[in-house]
Amino acid sequence: LFAVSFKRTGFPAGMYLMQFPTHDDNVSVFVNGRQVFSVGCCNTNSSATLGQLDAKSTVEVRLAEGFGGAGITWNLVDGTIHACSITGTQTI
Repeated sequence: LFAVSFKRTGFPAGMYLMQFPTHDDNVSVFVNGRQVFSVGCCNTNSSATLGQLDAKSTVEVRLAEGFGGAGITWNLVDGTIHACSITGTQTI
C-alpha cells in the first residue's frame, strides 16, 4: 500500500483538460485544493476538466495503490474551444 502526489503551480492562462490513458489504482485530481476528479482502479481513457488555470493555479494528481502493480500516465491538454466555421459539405 502506498500513495504518491504530483503537484505543479503556474500555467499559461487557458482552459485545460487532463487525460489518463492508464492508471493503476485510484486517481484523484485537485485544482487549488478542491477535488475536481476521482476515478477507481484501472479504467482507461478517463479524462478530467480542470477548467481555467493561470500563473497562480496549483494542480495536484494523487495516485493511491492498493495491491499489485502500480502506474499512471497522463496528458495535460489545451481545452480551449476555438471558433470555426462549417461548410456545406461538413456535418456535426
